[in-house]
Amino acid sequence: MAYSIVGILAILVHFVVNIDIFIKRGIKKFTAEKEYFFFLMSIIVYHITDGIWGFLYDAKLVTAVWADTMIYFVAMALSILFWGLFVYRYLGGKGVWPRIIFYSNVVIFILQIGVIISNFFYPILFEVSPECVYAAKEGRYGILSTQILVFISTAIYAFVMAFKAKEAPRIRYFTIASFGLAMALAIILQAVFPLLPMYSIGFLLGICVLHTFVIQEERTDNERELDDARLRINVDPMTGVGSKHAYVDIEAAIDKRMGTGTMTPFAIAMFDLNNLKYINDTLGHETGDTYIINAVKIIQKHFQKSPIYRVGGDEFVAILEGEEFDRREEIMANFDKEIDINEKNHGVIVSSGIAVYDSSIDNTFIQVFARADSKMYARKRYLKNLDE
Repeated sequence: MAYSIVGILAILVHFVVNIDIFIKRGIKKFTAEKEYFFFLMSIIVYHITDGIWGFLYDAKLVTAVWADTMIYFVAMALSILFWGLFVYRYLGGKGVWPRIIFYSNVVIFILQIGVIISNFFYPILFEVSPECVYAAKEGRYGILSTQILVFISTAIYAFVMAFKAKEAPRIRYFTIASFGLAMALAIILQAVFPLLPMYSIGFLLGICVLHTFVIQEERTDNERELDDARLRINVDPMTGVGSKHAYVDIEAAIDKRMGTGTMTPFAIAMFDLNNLKYINDTLGHETGDTYIINAVKIIQKHFQKSPIYRVGGDEFVAILEGEEFDRREEIMANFDKEIDINEKNHGVIVSSGIAVYDSSIDNTFIQVFARADSKMYARKRYLKNLDE
């Protein structure tokens, strides 16, 4: 009975720890998730047979003990096979050593199945006496020895690669190495104490460590992917300033603060590039893109601490708060001065206009924006008149 408790607890722990593996099976959770699932299932079958074995052995059911032990060794052999497949896929399925590890596990699996089948005809693996006394045979120790070799060699390889690898894949190698060492130690203890569930304890601890590392890595990868996705969505790829998506978000956030009466003073500066259509039509869009990039550099030069957003093909918005809000007139004057010089020298021309949030008349962001837009177009007409 005491022997069976470990197996029963192991099954429960595996289901609790790996609940994310058993639910929503259609969603890929991490690299080699399918292989991990089959590896986990072989271990659970192993624990079931190991847990039942204690009850059968206490009840002195000779035939049932013998049959359960055979299934026990088959599950053990399958765990070795699926472990090799999981390691191969989890480490990327590339390189000589991952292939060697996988094919070595396949060979060991076949040899173990051969020994198990041979036990039907001659007890080279184990035997159960008429008095229901279990006795381990030479084949069992041979199987355990090959498994120790598999797990130790895998752990050594993984540790070596972990110290060579860069930060991203390093955790994978440490994961494989930790599991390999835990299982090698458990199997050694199992060989020394054949009637103790050391193998089950090794699987129990090893799977907990393995799952923890795998999920942690997956969370790190997901966070990295989310950060990359946010960067792609919120940053304009050509100019590096905020995208229209980011602008819509900040507009909504400001509207919300206006509605709650918590909005602090701010101003909206609106920018529009002059002559872009002419440049695109006569010099090409590549030159037009360069014109846009150079215009943004001028905006960034003067509005160094204010977020800038590209809201259209040649339209940009800066939102001034804090220090630059207090210095808005000075900043706009310096900006317009540089544009006036560019206009005389046929440089980059950017029309601009600014409007300040007035809590007594403004209920939405768009109201402030509209005033800034109107001033920008007045500036645009002025600059065009100079050209004429």
